[in-house]
Amino acid sequence: MKIYIAAPFFKPDELKLVKEIENLLTQMGVPFFSPRLNAPVIKELPEDEREQAAINVFQSNINGLWTCNTLLHVLLKDEGSAWESGYWAASKGIKNKTSPIICMGIDLSKPLNVMYRQVACAYVEQVEGFKTLLQRYKSKEIEGNSRLEFAMAPYSQFSNKIT
Repeated sequence: MKIYIAAPFFKPDELKLVKEIENLLTQMGVPFFSPRLNAPVIKELPEDEREQAAINVFQSNINGLWTCNTLLHVLLKDEGSAWESGYWAASKGIKNKTSPIICMGIDLSKPLNVMYRQVACAYVEQVEGFKTLLQRYKSKEIEGNSRLEFAMAPYSQFSNKIT
């Protein structure tokens, strides 16, 4: 499993959350691609470098998407993360059902969006819920051909959320 982290990291609380996810994955020995670690923040660059940097960031993120087999979408309002999830679902997730999307919410009392319910294999709460899911996966509690067999069915078929 190699996880693509689709999450914003431009505000202090977003950055803290993404770093927490990166640290968790590192501690658990799970390979990942984090756009934060692979590209500069464009708005912090001199204006004359931004256009080329934007092209480079886009290509780096596309390459990152294709090198991973699982996508973690942190459900915060972010156009880039939403685009990455849509691209993933259209090009990988829906067609072959072998590239699951895990949605991480901050408050699971809010229902998962109808579009995500059709493609998400899990809806976890905060980093703790994601950690629980990874522990279940690594302990082989989640069985199946890829141990992510539950990704074969849309989220709406699951009886409970992972919290």
